[in-house]
Amino acid sequence: MIKTESTRKGVDLIQLAVAVLSVVFVASAFAQDDPVVEELLLDEELELLLEDPQMPGTIEGTGTYFEVTDSEYLNIVFQSSELVHLTLESVPKMVVMHIEAAEGASSTWITLTGFAPSTTYYKYEDDYHNGVAFTTDDSGSYTFAQDLAISQLVFIQPQAGTIYLSDTGWSDPTVGTWEASTKTGTLMVDLDETIQIDSDEITLDGNGHTLTGGGDGYGVYLSYRTGVTIKNLNVQDFTLGIYLYYSNGNTVNGNVLTNNNYGIRLSRSMYNSLTGNIASNNFYGIIGGGSNNTLTGNTANSNSNTGINLNWSGNNSLTGNTANSNGDYGIYVSWSGNDSLTGNTANSNSTYGIYVYQCRYNTTLTGNTANSNKYIGIYFQNSSNNTLTGNTANSNGYYGIDLYNAFYNTLAENTANSNNYYGIVLGNSSGNSLTGNIINLNACDGLVLGGSGYCTLTGNTVSQNYRYGLRLGGSSWDNHIYNNNFIDNPTQAYVTGNCVGNVFNLEKPIGGNYWSDWTVPDEDGDGFVDEPYVIDDDPSHLVQDNLPWVREDGWALTPQEAIEQLIDQVAALNLQKGIDNSLDAKLDAAFKALDDVNANNDVAAINALQAFINAVEAQRGDKISDADADALIAAVQDIIAMLSSS
Repeated sequence: MIKTESTRKGVDLIQLAVAVLSVVFVASAFAQDDPVVEELLLDEELELLLEDPQMPGTIEGTGTYFEVTDSEYLNIVFQSSELVHLTLESVPKMVVMHIEAAEGASSTWITLTGFAPSTTYYKYEDDYHNGVAFTTDDSGSYTFAQDLAISQLVFIQPQAGTIYLSDTGWSDPTVGTWEASTKTGTLMVDLDETIQIDSDEITLDGNGHTLTGGGDGYGVYLSYRTGVTIKNLNVQDFTLGIYLYYSNGNTVNGNVLTNNNYGIRLSRSMYNSLTGNIASNNFYGIIGGGSNNTLTGNTANSNSNTGINLNWSGNNSLTGNTANSNGDYGIYVSWSGNDSLTGNTANSNSTYGIYVYQCRYNTTLTGNTANSNKYIGIYFQNSSNNTLTGNTANSNGYYGIDLYNAFYNTLAENTANSNNYYGIVLGNSSGNSLTGNIINLNACDGLVLGGSGYCTLTGNTVSQNYRYGLRLGGSSWDNHIYNNNFIDNPTQAYVTGNCVGNVFNLEKPIGGNYWSDWTVPDEDGDGFVDEPYVIDDDPSHLVQDNLPWVREDGWALTPQEAIEQLIDQVAALNLQKGIDNSLDAKLDAAFKALDDVNANNDVAAINALQAFINAVEAQRGDKISDADADALIAAVQDIIAMLSSS
């Protein structure tokens, strides 16, 4: 449904407030000495009060009195004579209640207030067969007795009208054909009413036809059904386009859902497969509550709020879905665990690309793309023990990847380039591991830790960021940062004085980091610069890398790879053919010795490399310049050091 401008702004404020949590936290750690962050804090959008995300028009809890105050449809007041557990939703053209007894009552009297006065509505319990029409009083109220013997789904809408499909066929045979042998109902006309599935193991084939609602009700409704297939159907202008309630093991395939409040909704439903559906231009595209569901190859673009939303669920698999240009989130996962998100695209959304909230066990993000989102590409809040591998988060308005209050997560081989502020941010997030990530060309800092400790950063490449490559602040402590490449950042690393216990190198042969502005001297040829790389020279809190590597990825080269690089280095000098051949022969001998399975191969390789050094020295100042001779000999000594320490 299309939202009014005032409602749109109200929802934006709620959702934006959550986005700002990490911005404010990291900014507060640095604001006194950082004009860029001061700008952030002064931005009018960032002065909002922080709130948890919540769907508008929804309230849940235990009690006897509930009031919805933020619905774009009706602000409903619910009063019960008995204590109940309630989820109350007032969404466009529908009021939905999940009700169950809280203290063993078998029934209760319920009064609903907030409807239009003296108006007829239609109330259904669990499905469309159990319906009753009622008329509100002059104040817009309605009172009814509700059975609480079991959990109940009660929904109220302003219009009636339903077609039923069961294992005997259509309730109205004029709308389609029925094939009993395959239990398939094929729609032959467009409809303007709900289709309710009344039996298990049947197929609804929309045959390209369209269900059009009046802005209320369900397009296709399954309650306590299993083994149902819904395919090839267009559904538009309903509160819920396709709704699965307590329905397990069903298939929803190749449907198009537009201009609904919810395109597809799963409620307390498990083991369902959603494949190749297009849920665009709704308020929510696909929204799920349940476990072990599989979403593959769906498109959820240009929805007013969220493309794909999973909450209170687990063990779900999202693969190859697209969720672009949505009004708030691309993909939102909350209060869940053990979900797998692989190869999804979430670009150009109005807050986050992918947002993971309160997921504290084994959620994995692999190979997803979250680019050009207004605020953050991938955001993990209050989420721990999760893994992010091979994701791309580039050109986002604030940060590429942001962890806030998130612990013991693993980030490996992700790319966070060209974001408008920071590449990867850890705010109040400890015990995390960052390995092999690429963090380049961000408009402020590459990698930022604020108030975070016991993190390990290895094998990352941080290059050409506008200000700092690495920034530690907010009393970050006891982080281990070694074997990373810091290349051509104006300030490679910045550590504030209240950060203590951070380590930038381990003992040889592991060593420290590569700093592109600190590569010589290496007089002993061990592959490490002879002088420490000083990050903060204040004697009261001296911070330095005591074993900076002389070349990029120096720790990662095998001796064979280093010899191959040296062969290329010799070729680049364009030496006389005889000298070039002589040097190559000695390097080839060293390489072959390392490939030899016989004993003492390292000794033979070292002897060949020493012969190479002697040959270079013989040509020093004649056919080989002093500078080139020094470079060749230093490279060989690095290889000898590798072999000697192995």
